[in-house]
Amino acid sequence: MNKKEKNFDVQINNTVMAVPTINVEDALKKALAGFKEYFKNENRTEEPMYLIKIKSENDAATG
Repeated sequence: MNKKEKNFDVQINNTVMAVPTINVEDALKKALAGFKEYFKNENRTEEPMYLIKIKSENDAATG
């Protein structure tokens, strides 16, 4: 498995579901490309539709 990819198991109602692996670097590159396109457009009327949230394993402990 690539170092940048992680598999997450989520438990819902006592059933473990495998969450698809994401490549964080690729996701950030795609979001950045979208922002660049958005800001190139001088006649833009809509806000960009990107929300990037990265949660570390320590978030649960720190709240």
